[in-house]
Amino acid sequence: LDSKKKSAFTEEDAILLQIVANLSVAIFVKIQDNELLKIREKFHKVLLEISSTITKSTNLEDVFEDIMTLTQKVIRIYRSTLFLYDKKDHLLKIRAIYGYHNEDSKNITYEPGEGITGSVFLNKKPVFIPSAKNEPGFLNRMKLVTEDLDLGYYCCPILSGMDVVGVFSIFTYIQDKNNSNEIIEFLQILSTFISQAIT
Repeated sequence: LDSKKKSAFTEEDAILLQIVANLSVAIFVKIQDNELLKIREKFHKVLLEISSTITKSTNLEDVFEDIMTLTQKVIRIYRSTLFLYDKKDHLLKIRAIYGYHNEDSKNITYEPGEGITGSVFLNKKPVFIPSAKNEPGFLNRMKLVTEDLDLGYYCCPILSGMDVVGVFSIFTYIQDKNNSNEIIEFLQILSTFISQAIT
């Protein structure tokens, strides 16, 4: 068909094109659904592995490392950090680190409401930042994000009943943000495993 000519499309052509367009949308949605099912299946397998592994240790640092080692199967982790709330000092302090770090970073703390980490603790809601370099609220105290390295950032609260006892964060290599909701759901389940190890 020459779409430049007047009356190039008949009513039948328009109906056919609409049918083709609808079929294309349906196929695209089906492909997305299949990809989502595959992602969820991967997360489910890892969660099963984690649930059977964490019962083997009572040491919080070991439990956190085991969880993050298995999480590497579904998320490209650059670094993950566990912060626990110190009621005496009213600060979030690092309790465990997985991945790249230096000794100085172990002394980093956050007040409730300070930066992304403190805000997640205060608001009790997980967040995802696709580009930490371009996030004004990201304090970068660990000096992980540089001119040459941008990272995605997830931060999730750890609850014990209705109380927040800490947060854990994951720096990731930049990845498809279309999966961020599924990853957040996955991390919220991980937070329950970590909470059990704390309490």
